[in-house]
Amino acid sequence: MDDSELDPLSYTLPVAPKTAVDSWLPRLQAIGVITVLFAGVQAQLLGGLPADQGRPSDTALRFFAYGGLLLNLGGTLSGVLLLVAITTVPLTARRLYVSCEHSIPRRMFQEQGQAGLGAGHRVPETYGLIGAGNHDEETQILRAFGLARGWNALLLHCLLCFVVGSIFVFVQIVLGAWLAERRVVAALAVPFALIGAVPPLYVFFFSMGPLPCRMCQATDQESK
Repeated sequence: MDDSELDPLSYTLPVAPKTAVDSWLPRLQAIGVITVLFAGVQAQLLGGLPADQGRPSDTALRFFAYGGLLLNLGGTLSGVLLLVAITTVPLTARRLYVSCEHSIPRRMFQEQGQAGLGAGHRVPETYGLIGAGNHDEETQILRAFGLARGWNALLLHCLLCFVVGSIFVFVQIVLGAWLAERRVVAALAVPFALIGAVPPLYVFFFSMGPLPCRMCQATDQESK
């Protein structure tokens, strides 16, 4: 199958990169919505800050208020750019398929033609070039089909802004209650802030992966 048989108008992503794109879209949209909501909450709280009397507590309150607002806005910006990056993968893959004979989309087309395979069949040589099978398989597959070079940096920035900005929201609310309310009310608010923030953060950092296979674990232990 030579390059003259290319059909730019009918090119579609293979199953694996299309599945990755489809799985990222709702996640990024959710993060964008939440960071915007947090930024809106903090913008409203900024309007109700008590007068700055030069106390360390006033300085801390303003630090968390402005810092949280800016972090959540930064997370929203990164989320928008990530959405742009992931939604342009099909277009970039098509452009690579048409314009670059060394690209993975073109090589898959050529190797499938040489092997007489359909578009849905796996091509072992190209599959190895993508680097599938490693710990970051999803990103490797997307990169092979034209994912933006700055994806990892944007994703890290978005997640950091999201997590730290969320923490700042909780701290600002608790600190504001401590300064504006009676000590009993403020003290009662602290446990609820911990209950609201700590479990999700713990799950995010330590329990977001799937459960391991017990049989595979037993086999690994026996082999050791």
